[in-house]
Amino acid sequence: MRSWASPVFFVLLLPLGGAPRARAAEAAQDAAGQSGPDPAAVSTVQKPHLIELSASNWRPLSRREKFGLFGRDIIAWETHLSLGFDAAFALGIDDRNYLGRGGQGYLRRYGINVVDEATGTFFQAFLFPALFHEEPRYIPLERGPLARRAAYALSRVALTRNDRGGETVHKSKLLGTVVSSAISNTYDAPRGHPKGAADAASRAAISLGSDAAFNLFKEFWPDFARKVKLNVWIQNLVRHSIRDVTRGV
Repeated sequence: MRSWASPVFFVLLLPLGGAPRARAAEAAQDAAGQSGPDPAAVSTVQKPHLIELSASNWRPLSRREKFGLFGRDIIAWETHLSLGFDAAFALGIDDRNYLGRGGQGYLRRYGINVVDEATGTFFQAFLFPALFHEEPRYIPLERGPLARRAAYALSRVALTRNDRGGETVHKSKLLGTVVSSAISNTYDAPRGHPKGAADAASRAAISLGSDAAFNLFKEFWPDFARKVKLNVWIQNLVRHSIRDVTRGV
């Protein structure tokens, strides 16, 4: 549900790989003869009651927990960082010029992004998953051939687990995207020129494509980070920001 700008923003953080804080951490690890902390272990240390979601520790969420997904996403700093970056990028290329320029134009874009995020997450992470008994989170595959993992990641906008553990059409994602796109059309449009069904369909298609791309980022980020030997601080910052979590046993 998060803005498409999330992976772009974190990629821009890569030059920080040589930051003093990261170098100090790596030096301490080398001195201790360690290869570096396991990202999942770091996540457990930072949030003792939560661990990174995987196929092996998955369990269905209660309605209350699904509502918690919505609440956490709305207040998360990563969410607002990516929404703010998206607003700045849109302002820079003069996207939706009817929203204006300068500081006022930025705030309008950011405000619309926040409302879009809240609406989309409410329907896609809470309401429809609770009604249809579906899993709204992305469960990484992590193992297997590259093509199989890529196909799996892309398919998760159309398929998901139900609360019994079987595979089902991802009605929450598909219907939630259509509904939230239609709602967005009521306030994100030039004054006096309301958008129609074609605009809503286009917005929904772009949103689903963005979510599919973000699933790829979630699936392959740990592999990419290890391959290019990014320092642990950057690896964990991004991993903890994009991977879903579950309660530890």
